[in-house]
Amino acid sequence: MESQIQNADVTVKIIGAAYAVYGELGYRFLERVHRKVWQVERHQAGCTCDLTEVAFKSMVF
Repeated sequence: MESQIQNADVTVKIIGAAYAVYGELGYRFLERVHRKVWQVERHQAGCTCDLTEVAFKSMVF
């Protein structure tokens, strides 16, 4: 059965990195610390995607 998620392999790496960072740091640091650590974790997982922009309800942040 084929996955219905586009780029499922990349999605798994991104979510896995997020869980790894949260598991290590918890919620006690500012967002900018989490972003930097998450970037390192994603890179180590082999995910070379750049997540600097987020689209939400037709807006880009």
